[in-house]
Amino acid sequence: MHLDELSVLVWNAPSECRPVGIEGIEFKYCDREKDFFDEALTNTKAYDCLLVLPGERETSSALNMIRHLRTALPKVNVPPVVLVSRAECIDIASDIFDKVILGPLSDAALATILKWSEQGRKLRDLADAYEKLLMFQKMVVHDLRSPLVALGAMKVLVDQSISPDSPAHEILNQMQIACDATLQVLDSLLLLCAKTQASPTTGSAAELLADIEAELAARFRSAGVTLDIDVARHGFEIKVDRDLLRRALINLLENALRYTPSGKKVSVEICMGDGTIYASVADEGPGFHDQHRGDAGAAMPLTLLRYGEKGQLRAGIGLESARFVAKAHNGELVVENRNPLGSIVTLRLPRLPLTA
Repeated sequence: MHLDELSVLVWNAPSECRPVGIEGIEFKYCDREKDFFDEALTNTKAYDCLLVLPGERETSSALNMIRHLRTALPKVNVPPVVLVSRAECIDIASDIFDKVILGPLSDAALATILKWSEQGRKLRDLADAYEKLLMFQKMVVHDLRSPLVALGAMKVLVDQSISPDSPAHEILNQMQIACDATLQVLDSLLLLCAKTQASPTTGSAAELLADIEAELAARFRSAGVTLDIDVARHGFEIKVDRDLLRRALINLLENALRYTPSGKKVSVEICMGDGTIYASVADEGPGFHDQHRGDAGAAMPLTLLRYGEKGQLRAGIGLESARFVAKAHNGELVVENRNPLGSIVTLRLPRLPLTA
């Protein structure tokens, strides 16, 4: 295969003719459905298009096979899937295949396959570029973390070398707070680089919130803001990606702390609905700009703006990382203002069976 050739994996029933004669495309043929499935599953990135050519009696089996393949693979890794079939009862195929061609493997069908293969190559190139960008981002984040960790260690040594009543202690404490906040941001970036899809496991909602409370309680006390987490009320299990949800809630709580005045309250709660898990953070701060409320996962900017000190608009990555976590769970992030002040940000995640 030449480097510039398109690559198409084909499953064709023995009764179906094989596609030939398309310049610039190399076809790999699988006569057995299992061989096609295994090859597509293990070498997905090697193909620009998946072509399914079932016999009339095998169309239903082909639908189930591609449905299972899409379930087994991350959405971003599946190349375009084209079905060519003479079967007339394929109304549901459009939900599973990217393109459905009804009829024989004609010249027009071959031209359509070429078009989708070219589109698949572009998607592959974009995916490769994205992976390289993620690798570069990880390298940069690791390089930034190292000096910040070293600064924290140096702060401890300097603390021990100056007199207890020195005003330098307060300066050092503020420096440590700034370093810790930056490390939290970098850790969020590392997590986002590492995961594009959630890996749900069953665990205790109470333990998750207790862990978050232990990490943030001191910072809230220092700022004079009440952190309201009623761990005892969360005596139930949820099935989520614990690392992702923990990071999302911590980011939302840190955002809320940044904008909530001393003497006010920030609360976090997880509750269950019909088919949905609601994980929300509510604060008594200034709220979000009207333009940026609603579903933060649909047609929204990468960062949501909210009012900071003196009414100016400010932005951060906390909400964007929470939106990413919601999306990784096939859920959504909803942003609302409360009356008269404050906001509530809610991750709405699908409620998965605990034993599945």
